[in-house]
Amino acid sequence: GLSQFPGAEEKSQLLAEAGQLYTSLNMRDDAERQFRRMVDVSPANYRILARYLAMIGRTSEAVDLCIQAASSQD
Repeated sequence: GLSQFPGAEEKSQLLAEAGQLYTSLNMRDDAERQFRRMVDVSPANYRILARYLAMIGRTSEAVDLCIQAASSQD
């Protein structure tokens, strides 16, 4: 049945872990793809993507993401 498929929270966590694994392997494109999928599943986890973008030197993009998230929570 459907219970074998992960819920949004579990799926988000699995995508975050995949992103962290790709990060540790220095596979940046794959890591970013997983973190972005994670945010699509669970927008509240935007901070993980923002920290990743800042870590790889894309700070303005990280700041924009945080501002966008803050404005969508109004």
